[in-house]
Amino acid sequence: MRKRRALSPLVATGILISIAVVGGLVLYNYFYKAMGGVSNVNTVAFTAKAVVVGSSSIVHYQVWNTGSNDVTLLSIEIHASNGTTVTLPIQGVTVPAGESYSGNLQAGILDPALEYVAILNYEAGGNQVSTDPVKMLVSG
Repeated sequence: MRKRRALSPLVATGILISIAVVGGLVLYNYFYKAMGGVSNVNTVAFTAKAVVVGSSSIVHYQVWNTGSNDVTLLSIEIHASNGTTVTLPIQGVTVPAGESYSGNLQAGILDPALEYVAILNYEAGGNQVSTDPVKMLVSG
């Protein structure tokens, strides 16, 4: 009858460490790919304010693109507390990832007595996205 010998503790430890490292790399790769979609989501911050000048208003806005993709600005929607909405198109403005942009748009007359919120519509990665509404100050 032959005696069977077990693996030495050193070889067994090496095999277990190898299995743990390979398993960890597989999990890391899985989570890295899964979170890759999240890291491409754009985070866009936006502010707007307006000044009434004569028979029109000038809307000054600033956009910060803190995401990892460029964004193309499409329009700003201005919603008044009386229920009216004004949409101001933005032509040909792309904000590269990690940069900011500020601009001015001419709007019809905005009443400083009303409250306003503004929403920025933009395109990122082929999808149209909107920011959360931000309160917009109108002075004049």
